[in-house]
Amino acid sequence: QVPFPTEGAVTAREFLTELNGVLKFHNGKQLPDFTGKKVCVLGSGGTACDCASAAIRLGGNVTMACFEDFQSFPAPLDEIQKLLVEGCEFMTLVQVTSIHNGEVKFVPVEHKGDQYVKLNEELTRHFDYVIMAFGCTLKDSRKNIPGEVKVYCVEGYDNVFAGGDITNVASVVEAVNDGKNAARL
Repeated sequence: QVPFPTEGAVTAREFLTELNGVLKFHNGKQLPDFTGKKVCVLGSGGTACDCASAAIRLGGNVTMACFEDFQSFPAPLDEIQKLLVEGCEFMTLVQVTSIHNGEVKFVPVEHKGDQYVKLNEELTRHFDYVIMAFGCTLKDSRKNIPGEVKVYCVEGYDNVFAGGDITNVASVVEAVNDGKNAARL
């Protein structure tokens, strides 16, 4: 549950599922046309990069906004570099406080030691499309798993497997490997 209003925003899952439906399953729908539109992707992980890259290819003027500074991004540096080359704008060190039909309010933060401290000001930016691409952590997702996770098997359950973010892997390649390992059982 996101602790702020998110009216008019979509999740990364919704956005990427929509694209997948058109491109892979040929569901008869059209790809969104972001030509000339301002698109905000909230997040700094691999999924956020996927969303930003897709939105750029759909013609959008993309801004990735995130809490972290560049040194703390969970996404691989080469993905960030590709986005920079493709023209993606980055807003780092900002915390979202609300989303209301494209109006996104942020509070700047400062990185002090191992903490991020909110500053006493507010920024407002307007976008045509907002995608929430926050990562999933094992702690946040623990309630979705009925038992203890052991690499890719859920202990005590013969047909329950886990992979990707929920097992704390660092890359899509490792998540795919989790799926391959589970399929071998």
